Amino acid sequence: MSRAVKTIGATMRAAPHAHLAVLFRSIDRYREFAEAQDRLDDSNAAGHYAAQAKRCAFAAPVPSPALRRALEWRDGAIAGASAGPGIASSASRRAAIDEAVDDLRQRMRRLTAHEAAHQVLFERGVHPEGGRCPAWLAEGLACCFETERSIGDFGPGFDVPSRRERLERAMHGERLRPLAALVASGSRPRGGTEECLDWYSHSWGIVDWLATERPQALADYLGSLAKTTPWRAAVRIGEFEKAFGPITELERAWLEHWRPRVDERRCATQARRPAARTAT
Repeated sequence: MSRAVKTIGATMRAAPHAHLAVLFRSIDRYREFAEAQDRLDDSNAAGHYAAQAKRCAFAAPVPSPALRRALEWRDGAIAGASAGPGIASSASRRAAIDEAVDDLRQRMRRLTAHEAAHQVLFERGVHPEGGRCPAWLAEGLACCFETERSIGDFGPGFDVPSRRERLERAMHGERLRPLAALVASGSRPRGGTEECLDWYSHSWGIVDWLATERPQALADYLGSLAKTTPWRAAVRIGEFEKAFGPITELERAWLEHWRPRVDERRCATQARRPAARTAT
């Protein structure tokens, strides 16, 4: 993260304390804690960063009831496996279950990386405190660091496939709000909605592009936010245009630059999907 932050011309101060994260075994315990302690209103959340408490909180990954039943079937089938009719289809079913488990783990790794990015960027002074960092910028930066591994290349300038694919669909379906509306907004849409998923991907696409194409302007923008309190929409737009120029021109450049490069982006390091554990 330190190397990636340097690429956008920002500075990362030394950590004032150890970064704290709390892990709950139960999703219900986690959500009860998140609502009571941090006023989190997202019923679909499995992890978050609380800036006021300076800690992350997560629920251990939990398979769905259907997946849990399938795992129980798989384990029982493996224990009593014998050669005979139907073994190929049973092996295929077990392979599909293993793939679903791997996907669950990888989604949890991406979530952990996202919330850890919030924590490090906030507590080490990369983006301003006290609510001065717009939601789209804070979330867009965190999305840039989503990865399935703790080593390898990731960060601004590297692809985040899940965000890119969502952004492409939103572009194709003309669901993206104008950039001025994104910048002017003081909050994100309600969590778990289709609109919110599009909003996250839009934020990622804009921030990633600014970090690679306008790094010095982005660093200046982060610095200016630390000195002002952009509560009103007009002030948010004004601060943005001071750093990047007219917002309509920047949006046009972003759209023109994004579409031809969709298939040319470098891929972030991803966890290699293991061979199915039932393979022979």
